[in-house]
Amino acid sequence: MNVLKEILEWSQDRPAWQRDALRRLVLNGELSDDDIRDLSDICKSAHGLAGQKDVVSLAADHILDTGAGSGQVILLSIFHHRGVNALAEDQTLRFVPSLTVVYGDNAAGKTGYIRILKSACRARGTEEILGNVVSGSTPHKPVVAIKYKVGDADAQEWTGRVEDEPISRISVFDSQCAAVYLTEKTDVAFRPFGLDLFDKLVKACRSVRSQLESEQRSLGLSAIPAFEVPEGTTVAKLLAGLSSLTNPEAVKSLALLSPDEESRLALLDKSLLDLQANDPEKLARQLTLRAGRVRTLTRHLKDVEAALSDDAVFGAFEARREAERKGEEALRLRTATFPEGLFTGTGSERWSHLWESARQFSEELAYPGQAFPVVDNGARCVLCQQELDHAASQRLRQFEAFVISTTERELREARGKFARLQKPFADLKTTNDSANEAVKEIRIEHESLADKISGSLAASETRRQIVAEALSSGQENPSALAASRTFAGLSDVDLYEDSGATVARGSDDTIYHD
Repeated sequence: MNVLKEILEWSQDRPAWQRDALRRLVLNGELSDDDIRDLSDICKSAHGLAGQKDVVSLAADHILDTGAGSGQVILLSIFHHRGVNALAEDQTLRFVPSLTVVYGDNAAGKTGYIRILKSACRARGTEEILGNVVSGSTPHKPVVAIKYKVGDADAQEWTGRVEDEPISRISVFDSQCAAVYLTEKTDVAFRPFGLDLFDKLVKACRSVRSQLESEQRSLGLSAIPAFEVPEGTTVAKLLAGLSSLTNPEAVKSLALLSPDEESRLALLDKSLLDLQANDPEKLARQLTLRAGRVRTLTRHLKDVEAALSDDAVFGAFEARREAERKGEEALRLRTATFPEGLFTGTGSERWSHLWESARQFSEELAYPGQAFPVVDNGARCVLCQQELDHAASQRLRQFEAFVISTTERELREARGKFARLQKPFADLKTTNDSANEAVKEIRIEHESLADKISGSLAASETRRQIVAEALSSGQENPSALAASRTFAGLSDVDLYEDSGATVARGSDDTIYHD
């Protein structure tokens, strides 16, 4: 008994869909996606889950008969008269007992002769025999003859016109039959025809199972889920009294959500996802950091507001004017106090710096413990380090009297005040990395407020530059300078304690007011 007959006998106890699968494998070699769907339907039909399906089980007429007769079938020759592919006409391919090797280059015609054999032997993966389609004329009908003998009997000839039982016992192996293949798990590189059916049937079982499980999941997804309605709600009351008299409009009104309800639902869904995705302790730390950044931004905006306020600008220009007035008074005092012949600029601000440096050198190094200037007999000048005569000593006393005079002291104080009030306009940083990050934080929840804060910071920087330039160049308070504007939106920047989202709760148009 050959392999296929044993498989046929074994299959008698298998389910109908598996017997049909074996038939398809024997005839076609592989199962297509359509085959898997058909086999799944047959499987469901057997359990009443689908309509009745036609089943064609593997039968004896589907397999090769390699055991019939009483002798061995020996192939003698293949004669090609005409009509098979592009094979040369009236050619004979002969075979000898045991092993015959047929060699030929590509396109020499080896495959054409194999197709003739497979059509006679009814091997799996048989192919339609085509005529010479490149000859330029109408292809002829194939005319072939296969000579063989059974045992010691005389030679017989098969011409393709009638079924020939003995020749069907010849097995043909090629790539289409999938009888020879390579494997990574075994050293076996050759399987006789039929033994690969079990592997393919196992694969078919898995594919059918996957198909059925996929359909089962689809049924679960399409099912209407059951839901519970909380007692005491309007929907619960409607369902409790549902009848043919129920007003359809009442049902529709409860089935639809208003825009406010949809917004509320979206917020609840987002909050639920946040709670599920975030560690509460981690979220608390994030909210603390966010609140700190917003508070830092608030302090920064207040500092910028105070530094560039109208009062600050007015105070700086007024201090400069006061220093100029004190300078004029000091100049008149120097003219009246100092004798003629002194260097131009004596008593000026630069000269005062020189005098104070000389004072420091005298009190700390040259004459420690003695009041500056030291003009006693034998004293020397701390600058030229020559002994002072009477005239030089008198001149130093006049210089010191001038320096400690009320007018000069007031001049120094006025200049110091102006320098102190001018410094913020030169050094102030209206924006920094911390402020920029906080604005980005606010933008996530309230873009319009973030835009207004960014715009106001840019306007503040312009104001600072104009004032700083006017103060340093001696210009008056620019008449084109915009009035001071304050960050009224600061009170609108808050942090929701329940969600940690930075939001603007005030009016969009109140970030600034004049």
